[in-house]
Amino acid sequence: MPLRSLPPFLALVLCACATTQRASLARSGASRLRDEEGPSLTAAPPPPTVEAVASEAVTGETLRRRLVRFASDAQAARASALPGDAMPSAELARWESVQTDVERFLAQEASADDVSAVRALLQAILDLDVRAYRDLPEPLLQGLEARLAALDARFLVASPGTVRPAGFRWPLSTVRVTSRFGKRFHPIQRRWKLHAGVDLAADPNEPVLAAGAGMVVRAGWTAGYGYEVELQHVDGLLTRYSHLTSTLVLEGTPVQAGDALGLAGRTGTATGVHLHFEFVRAGVPRDPLKEFKKLVGTSSPKVVILAPQRRTKKGKDAHPEEPGA
Repeated sequence: MPLRSLPPFLALVLCACATTQRASLARSGASRLRDEEGPSLTAAPPPPTVEAVASEAVTGETLRRRLVRFASDAQAARASALPGDAMPSAELARWESVQTDVERFLAQEASADDVSAVRALLQAILDLDVRAYRDLPEPLLQGLEARLAALDARFLVASPGTVRPAGFRWPLSTVRVTSRFGKRFHPIQRRWKLHAGVDLAADPNEPVLAAGAGMVVRAGWTAGYGYEVELQHVDGLLTRYSHLTSTLVLEGTPVQAGDALGLAGRTGTATGVHLHFEFVRAGVPRDPLKEFKKLVGTSSPKVVILAPQRRTKKGKDAHPEEPGA
């Protein structure tokens, strides 16, 4: 029916409807066109900021602790190995990790005590592994020799003249005497006896170092003294180190002053962690605070006396002290 034949009101309504439908179809077509063209392009967000991870700083205390743990684990690995075995791959990997730790340790300031202890522990563990395994890889040996040389150079700079030409030094980095040489009332056996050495305060697992160059004539367990090491030096001199947590040397091994012999502990008859240190000349125990101190000289760490001078009980003969505290 033509629109002009319709009433005016109805024709107006039909025109409005047609116009609305055409607009809707136009909008729908535009939407389909945009969908076919794909999403609109926008600027890519900036990449996230990633902070550089700095290498872990390894302090002397941290490296000592790791080397002590490594020494214990390495000893267990050697115990399970047969003579002539190659070093297990796990131990090789741990050695690589240790070398990385040493590099990070050398990259910062360090005390002479830390350098000395790290060098001694590193050398002791390496010596035991060289004797236990067949032909260690040459790159490993070269890397360790380079790092040991770097530690030696650092020690000479940090503490010149620590060891005299004669080659004697105290077995601990700090010398704190908790019990003197001579007759004393034994704290465990509760009777007067001759204390044939001095007791030095020590931290648990602190490296115990050779007092001078010599040969290891005893390394193992002794009743009462626990784990101990004896070194034979020139001119009939002998030093003894007792109550160790463990030993790091083998009998018949030559050592130099400052080499690690073991770790301080409280094995045997002991009231706490300490080092019992003896100095023997021609088979007779001598007072380390007198004769041995002269050999060491004044360039060594200051000797601090924590134990008061004891007066001996009159009328009693002195007997060589048996294993004690």
